[in-house]
Amino acid sequence: NAFPLEELAEVCNVACYGNSYALAIGDVDDNGTLDMMVQNHEELIRLFINFEAGLRNWIKFDVKGVGMNKFAVGARLTATVNGRKTMHEIAAGSNYKSTNDYIEHFGLNNLDHLPLLEVRFPDGQVRTFQDVPGMTTWLVLHPDLMGAHDENGTRGPEELAAFAQSYHKLDFQHDWEFQD
Repeated sequence: NAFPLEELAEVCNVACYGNSYALAIGDVDDNGTLDMMVQNHEELIRLFINFEAGLRNWIKFDVKGVGMNKFAVGARLTATVNGRKTMHEIAAGSNYKSTNDYIEHFGLNNLDHLPLLEVRFPDGQVRTFQDVPGMTTWLVLHPDLMGAHDENGTRGPEELAAFAQSYHKLDFQHDWEFQD
């Protein structure tokens, strides 16, 4: 064996035996920990909430793309800490009959900030951030959404108008009915 593996599902109380058809990972309760939704064949959906918030530091990035790719699917986020790199890629349809959250989560353990983050968008444009404070979710916009082509650091009326026209937040109207 190249490294020891240990089954922890039972210990963590998340063991799901059977034929699983859906698995989605995301921070359902927005407390910085990753939660898990599992659906086995002919069984009800199970939601496992991670209650370890506050034990370790974290940081999340809500990356927005352009055009039809509003969730920036295909963007790669590379975090660097003490010379070690971790890369996450935003994916759609990451699981059968489900998808993970589009907001990317990095654990920081005991760090209070992320020293370096590089976001490479699918069209090749790159944004780099240094010393990003943790314990929050950061919105990362594609450069086209910021009007930052000239990289002069200013936003004129034309650039702000282009931003307002190209970036829209979704507002869902719904009528929910709960049944027993």
